[in-house]
Amino acid sequence: MKTLTVLTDFSPRSENAAIYALHMAASIHADLLLFHAFELPVAESMGMPVAWPPEVYDEFRESAISELTLQAKKLETLLTLTDTTYKPKITYQFQDGPLFLQLDKLFTDRNNLMLVMGSHKKGLSGLIGGNHMAAVMEGTNRPVLIVPEHAVYSKLCKIGFATDLSHSDIAVISSLATLATHTKAEIMLAHIHAPLTVNAKPGEQVRNFLEEVATHINYPKVYYRSVEEEHLQEGLSWLSTEVSCHILVMVHRQKTFLENLFGKSDTSKFASETRLPLLVYPDPAIHLPVF
Repeated sequence: MKTLTVLTDFSPRSENAAIYALHMAASIHADLLLFHAFELPVAESMGMPVAWPPEVYDEFRESAISELTLQAKKLETLLTLTDTTYKPKITYQFQDGPLFLQLDKLFTDRNNLMLVMGSHKKGLSGLIGGNHMAAVMEGTNRPVLIVPEHAVYSKLCKIGFATDLSHSDIAVISSLATLATHTKAEIMLAHIHAPLTVNAKPGEQVRNFLEEVATHINYPKVYYRSVEEEHLQEGLSWLSTEVSCHILVMVHRQKTFLENLFGKSDTSKFASETRLPLLVYPDPAIHLPVF
């Protein structure tokens, strides 16, 4: 059965992400998995790492399972109050160890369509604290839906895809079309680029890309929009505030050596700032979901 997996650390942000994911799961007839990975902090004695007593581990495990059970029950209660034809099955899973070691295990099942997580906030501890949001995007071959703290789910009527016209984006559009079909949503292909000179016409790259879309994408509600901005971040901010999209989509390209050395990728920067749910596709991708 199709499944959306919510990464939870039991914070308000991850609880809101779970509520958002529940509504999305109902709309696309998928089930919901709450997933918590816990890594005990290193204990030291005289400057040397030592093992935690078994009873300490058991205490943390019982606490995590109790929190997962409570969160699942809250979602089940919410589901009874929701007018939807499909009622997602809600399950949960707890794993001990670093999150990045668990991601590959999670996605051995192709029916596990994507990860859902709350947006990053500096100072948070636990699953999504520190630099985990960037680590998740770097470490998974599935799309990651990042839900801002106060985002409220509404029917997907318009999906905005910020594309750089790469050939690999055609496969992403094909995947998005299967998501859009459930609510008959429009897919806006937004190309952010430097302002054109007066009377300039779209270049050959744009024409070739749109010809590929017309050839390979069997979904009628796809259209192109040119966004003239000098800087990518400004274009993304404009899209998220001025265009009435319900969700924004990006592809997380592998960072160059200099980006790794000096700062975040554009995707990571935008993900930590946007107020709009952001669906991030990996690149390269081994398997893109059919929603």
